[in-house]
Amino acid sequence: MRDFQLEDKVAEAIDTLKHEMKRKKITLDLETDPALPPVSADDSQVMHIVLNLIYNASQAMEPDGGRIHIRLFATRADDESYVACEITDTGPGIPQNILPNIFIPFYTSKTDGTGLGLSIVKKIVDRYHGRIQLSNHPTHIPDSGASFTFMFPAVQPGAFKISSPGQK
Repeated sequence: MRDFQLEDKVAEAIDTLKHEMKRKKITLDLETDPALPPVSADDSQVMHIVLNLIYNASQAMEPDGGRIHIRLFATRADDESYVACEITDTGPGIPQNILPNIFIPFYTSKTDGTGLGLSIVKKIVDRYHGRIQLSNHPTHIPDSGASFTFMFPAVQPGAFKISSPGQK
């Protein structure tokens, strides 16, 4: 675990996928607040979350392309401060009958999927005391389909850190 800026991982994921998105005729929009606090987690696992959610969003819009809107913002839940990442596509959304099963391992509605992607995403989010939620057609994003929002606790300035034995 280390402290890092969530927007850096999102930008890295966008850079990794930019050629694939161009090929699929998908536009990626990024909206972020430059004053977001850091989060603390395994940044490679957070990268996995972002890549998985963007890739799933791109699959929802095949074959005609579309737009993926990514928004990073600060939020509060249960008196805790979080840094959130909302990834929203312009696909058809997720059918209501599938929503309750979306994070269950091996559940898939795709013919070529394993059903592990979103269950792994949820496990990573839970591991770092984060939260994840899904909604269809959020009203604040025109022509939206599915929208996943994951968040991790914000690192508070001057917060006490527990060091391992032998570490200073």
